[in-house]
Amino acid sequence: MSKSMVVVITGGSSGPGKALAQRFIKDGASVALIALQNSLL
Repeated sequence: MSKSMVVVITGGSSGPGKALAQRFIKDGASVALIALQNSLL
């Protein structure tokens, strides 16, 4: 049985939020990012 992971990250356009998003994506998660500046996403 496979497990799926869905992650929602605030502050995903830079810093720790961006690093977390990249790591979760690498691990196969579906990631939703929330940021004040969507041009940086």
